[in-house]
Order: sequence, then C-alpha cells, then structure tokens
Amino acid sequence: MFRSVTLALLATAVPALASAQTFAFTGASPANTVGACGMGTPTPCDTRWTVQSAGVLGNAAPNDIAQRQATLITTPPTPPWQPNGAGYNWIGVSTNANQPFAQRSGDNAERYKYLFQHTFTPTAAFLDVALGWDNRLVSILQGTVTMDNAGVVSGGTAVTVTGLTLPQTQSGFCRNPDGILPPGDFPNCTVNVRLSGFTPDVSTTLSIVTFGDGNTDGILVAPQVVPEPSTYALLATGLAGLGLVARRRRSA
Repeated sequence: MFRSVTLALLATAVPALASAQTFAFTGASPANTVGACGMGTPTPCDTRWTVQSAGVLGNAAPNDIAQRQATLITTPPTPPWQPNGAGYNWIGVSTNANQPFAQRSGDNAERYKYLFQHTFTPTAAFLDVALGWDNRLVSILQGTVTMDNAGVVSGGTAVTVTGLTLPQTQSGFCRNPDGILPPGDFPNCTVNVRLSGFTPDVSTTLSIVTFGDGNTDGILVAPQVVPEPSTYALLATGLAGLGLVARRRRSA
C-alpha cells in the first residue's frame, strides 16, 4: 500500500569528507569499507554523513568527539526500528548501533550526545524527508555547528521542522509506550517532515542532534513514505460517504 518517493534535489556542495554530490539520505552513498569510522574501527562507513559522540552522564561515559564518517548500522533492531531499504540506511557509531563501552544500557538514560552532519547545496528552500531516531531527537540545525567534549552544541541556526515538535520526548520508531508510532505501523516507522529555511544554491551543513543511552543509538533520514493510489481511492470513497451522510441529515 506504500511506495517510496525519492527527493530530486541536485547539489554541488563539497562536504568536508566527500567530493561534490547531491543531497544524500543516510546510508545512500557508496560505503567506504576500508576506512575507520564511527568509533574508529574499520566498518562500512557512510561517505557523506559524519558523527561525533560525547559522554555526558557524569563520569560514567567516556568522551570521543572526533568527527568521523558515520557507520552503517547493518543489524538494526527491527522492529521497532524501520528496516534499512534501497537507497537509505540507519547510521551511528557501530554496525549494531551500540557504543563499544561498558557504560551503556537500554534504560533511556541520556549518557551520550550525538552530532550527525551532512553538507550539501540545496536547490530549494526545503527538504521533504522521513526521520527515524533512537533515543531522543533534540534539534535540527544548519550552518556551522560544533560540539565540545562536554556535549555542548554551539553555532548554526534552527531549521524549521513541519510535522514534528522538537525537542522530542519519544523515540522515532514503532513501539508503545516509548515510540512515537504504534507497533501496528511497522514496517513504516518513520515520521514525514518538511525541513525548511535553506537558501537555494548556497552550501550548508545539516546537523541533527540526539541523545542516547549507549544501546541502539542512531538516526535514519530516508525518502518519505506516501500512500499508493489505491489508498487515495479508499480515502476518496470515505469522504464521499461522509458527504452523503451530511446531505441526508440536512434534508431530514
């Protein structure tokens, strides 16, 4: 009942870690399988998106804020996460989405802060994308954004987000009660949003800030999922039925 719609957004940006390419969904670019990415281990890397992480929960979590190519999460926990698909993939600091430290637990404690970044040149003032995240989505920024070893994010300007309120209190996946979507929505477990405020033909860096507990932390930026024509037909039938009921009530 659903199909993916890919953005036709041409870009001429020169990202810090890649040559000029179009806007890329997470995991969409050819993976670099020999470089050190994520937490510095040789794993499949996203050549267009970078990640930094900082331990922010007291002295329990170590700091590693080096900017590296993000790791492709090849074994996402699905469900509740939306599965990887053709042209998009979850990214984080390791292939299983976990921090490689003992200081991690799936208790939703905000042990780590993440800064995911992608540089591109928009051709329109907005992007229509689908977002998934785990644990908590804090902010989406553009421009020059940095994060220090205490997890303090500085610089940039907020991107206008339509379709989602930030900061979020729930994770971007299909599960009750901590997920923003119910289990019955699986495998469509992302939120369609419009990101706006970009200046066409001017290079910028998109930054996504999240918190995680060290277990299954990551983000997904994917094509939006929209109803198939048959779904629209069912909707039209339902609206027509409502109109008939309303007319009957007026004539009664």
